[in-house]
Amino acid sequence: MSNEVLFIVWLFVCLTLPVIFSKGGKAWLFGYIGINGCMLVVLAPLTATTFGYAISVNTILWAPLYLCTDILTERYGKKAALQGALLSALVGYVVIALTQIPLSFTPAEESIAHAQKLMDVFQHSWRMVLTGSIIYFMCQVVDVHVYDYLHRKTGEKYLWLRNNASTLFTTFINNIAFWYFAFGHVLENWFATAIAGYLVTVVVALCDTPFIYMAKKIKPLDLKE
Repeated sequence: MSNEVLFIVWLFVCLTLPVIFSKGGKAWLFGYIGINGCMLVVLAPLTATTFGYAISVNTILWAPLYLCTDILTERYGKKAALQGALLSALVGYVVIALTQIPLSFTPAEESIAHAQKLMDVFQHSWRMVLTGSIIYFMCQVVDVHVYDYLHRKTGEKYLWLRNNASTLFTTFINNIAFWYFAFGHVLENWFATAIAGYLVTVVVALCDTPFIYMAKKIKPLDLKE
């Protein structure tokens, strides 16, 4: 299966899951944010050539986080969305911190190769997760406030506008800042990669619009009379 087909399939899965979890309510959305945060740590070092561009695989994984906070803002308000943003930023730190002690054990002979692979993943992820989480949280704060402002101005109308306007604005800042601080000193073409990542984000942002409309129509369990 080509990278392009995998990209489309995985994007669909990543955007569908927040809609499904939204049925369970706010706690379920927070749970999905935690799951997604763990995936971001594990896949942080991975890049792939898709549609002619080298992009971070995590570019797709950021998309459902923005969708989750948009759903939280839409349904539960700005405070809940900011809590979700903070949770998504902290998960990476917690996962990496909790792996450090187990990885400090002297492995049994039959586990040496496996231990080395784990160390390669989590040590390489540390800088990217640290950088990405700080920048992401700052951008998410902006995103939530922009979304909330547009929501208050438009009421129940123009869901597509507040969903896309907030995401496209903040993810541009997120992509440029992340690639500069994480890879600016090691990759000569970091800016081109950042722009490619942003173009993917634009596509993803446009693709997630039907999913937030689906989530809007779902009545969560925690809001039932």
